[in-house]
Amino acid sequence: MPSDELLLETQGSAVHLILNRADKANALTQQMWDALPGLVAHAQQTPGARVLVLRSVTDKVFSAGADVAEYRANAGSTEWGLANHRRVTAATQALADCSLATVARIAGPCAGGAVGLIAACDLRFASADALFAVPPTRLGLVYPQADTARLVDLIGPSATKRLLLTAARMDANWALRVGLIDEMVHLEDLDAALDQLVMQISGGAPISVRAMKRTVALAVNGLHDEDEETRALLTEALSHPDHREGTAAFLERRTPFFSE
Repeated sequence: MPSDELLLETQGSAVHLILNRADKANALTQQMWDALPGLVAHAQQTPGARVLVLRSVTDKVFSAGADVAEYRANAGSTEWGLANHRRVTAATQALADCSLATVARIAGPCAGGAVGLIAACDLRFASADALFAVPPTRLGLVYPQADTARLVDLIGPSATKRLLLTAARMDANWALRVGLIDEMVHLEDLDAALDQLVMQISGGAPISVRAMKRTVALAVNGLHDEDEETRALLTEALSHPDHREGTAAFLERRTPFFSE
């Protein structure tokens, strides 16, 4: 993979993971899928990082998804197809497991495997001209199960079937209505909206953000009552210096200074 097809760029408390293959509509090659987990891990280790932003280098397109040229070159090879399926699943899982809050910044078309990437993020902010499509039925393929499950969790089975079975290009209004995106703004306002979100998240204690990402994931998986893991998360937070700092700052009406 050319070293500049995926970029990491730190902007304050946010680390931006940038899709930088604009001449190919940010189509994701097998090398790019392979590189994504390592880049997510690197972002998590960035000092002062609170948020990982997934974005495109251009506002003309977010991503065309997996590079179809590779599928054409390997058509008929179940070995390659299954291996690439595993690459895609590992990349989206890395985003889903990221300890930082993850936000997708979407402008322009977002298709195929890229929809799986944004579904793995915690939040999705999009411009009003964003478009969404999942075209495996046009390619004789099957969408990864992990990505399908995340879509069902986000938008329900009916809207997921509409995306998967029709391969239609759905606009940002539809995406907002069904819950595929959390915020829709005009393109010229997208960065300001994103900056505000990053600021809001970054104002919280990192230990709380990590723990509540996990408790939400547990709730999605059906956990409704406290268990050993959730009690351990609470115990860790209660004994952490950031809990004392947060309560003191609240009572003293000042901005907290968290340790991480």
